[in-house]
Amino acid sequence: DADLTHLGTELRARRFEVEALQNGGATEAAIIDRIAMAKRILTRDSLLVFYFSGHGTDEGELVIGTSGQTISLARIFAEMRDLRGQKLVILDGCYTAATLDTLQIPPRTNIIGHTEKGYEGPINSMVLPVDPATADAPFPGSLPPIMGFMTRALVKELQSDPHRVDF
Repeated sequence: DADLTHLGTELRARRFEVEALQNGGATEAAIIDRIAMAKRILTRDSLLVFYFSGHGTDEGELVIGTSGQTISLARIFAEMRDLRGQKLVILDGCYTAATLDTLQIPPRTNIIGHTEKGYEGPINSMVLPVDPATADAPFPGSLPPIMGFMTRALVKELQSDPHRVDF
């Protein structure tokens, strides 16, 4: 949830419309429905960011929701095939990109992902938000959420230049 929150904040700051599916709302049907909705509204000049943070399998499955349900990258890419515009697919989880060389990747698609087990790194290297209301250190009295290293790097880069929009 921390990954989605931080990246969503950065994308909203750049006027992206963010549709977040998480926990019980992240089902195969909901994901396919959102891609179908994007097909209706995106233009050739649009940029779709498909973001996944979680666990993947070495068979190319993404573990979604809270029940252990999976969805295959092959299914996601098949649904994206006739989606207009640029697509950026960010897969932040172990093995999420392990089978990319066997898949038909939709046209105009760039992918960032792990081919093996990911590493989250020490907490002192994480991007931690400061509470804007108090400008105090983040999460006083509690441990900060650990972000995946791909998300952490992307958020850190976006935070380094608040006006940066291009990926």
